[in-house]
Amino acid sequence: KALRPATAQVQAEATCPLAEPGSPQHKSRLFIPTLAPHQALTYAFTCTVYRRGLHEFPPVRLSCRVPFGLFTRSHEFAAPERVLVYPEVRKLHTLELLDKRLAPQMPRQQAGVGYEALGVRPYRTGDSPRHIHWRSVARHGQLISKEFADETQPGLTLVLDLYRHDYSAAADKHTPFEWAVKCAASIGDYAQQRGYPSHVLADSDVLALPPMPISESGLLQYLARVEATGKERLSSVIANQPMQAYMAVLLPWPDLTILDALIEIHGRRTELLCAVLDPASFPQAGPSAAPLYDALRSAGIDARLVQFGEDWTHQISGELIRAEARS
Repeated sequence: KALRPATAQVQAEATCPLAEPGSPQHKSRLFIPTLAPHQALTYAFTCTVYRRGLHEFPPVRLSCRVPFGLFTRSHEFAAPERVLVYPEVRKLHTLELLDKRLAPQMPRQQAGVGYEALGVRPYRTGDSPRHIHWRSVARHGQLISKEFADETQPGLTLVLDLYRHDYSAAADKHTPFEWAVKCAASIGDYAQQRGYPSHVLADSDVLALPPMPISESGLLQYLARVEATGKERLSSVIANQPMQAYMAVLLPWPDLTILDALIEIHGRRTELLCAVLDPASFPQAGPSAAPLYDALRSAGIDARLVQFGEDWTHQISGELIRAEARS
């Protein structure tokens, strides 16, 4: 049985989707003097991961111009390897929102057995007829039930705006939305470390969310995959939704339509923190977040302005505000 000859002077071209686009690590070439038939080849490389997300490696291209260099023979080998990169998590030393101590009898803003109404939801089999919200039934034409607070340990609701605002199309990690994801991951980590049950509230049409408290790994997996591609504005997403006793809202775009909904939530017994990202300060400049930030502060809502170039861990934790007050 005849043996196939070895191939000489093979050049391999590989693209690493984990590296920064345009960097030397993004595309690499490897020269192989001789490659025997069916020979296994291992190519190891290192790179600095640029951005969170689900990344798939593209095919590796092999080419050869032997024996005379007049023609090029090439072939692509698919390597459908996927890697899920978690967002950056920075340890917060303090977070004023969660460092407040609520009274033990304060209802936890989650659906359960209690007396304080949180919102409404579709009727489920077994719901008490006394809990039907007749005005919503008249408006929607279907049975709607009230939801009540669960009078147990307070928890945290992380709210993330996934509406597709007028973001820059650049695949950059320094964008307001990417920073909002990092802030959410760090706030969630702080809550998990202190034993606060954490829920995520966002447009579930973008990426499904569990109806129960989310684990630390579950939160990181969700934040690694989620993108700002939603069709529903945040004001509609949070309407009539149950909230925990604590609520952290990440606002990557100055959308003033959210203002009334946040003022209404602030009027309940919910400790509220709004992290307002300022697109005007980022490399791909956008609109200023100052009007939304000022409006939230004027309404008595604890708001933090997060600007590019600053350490956002200090900005959202309240350390800068305390330092300014002391000075």
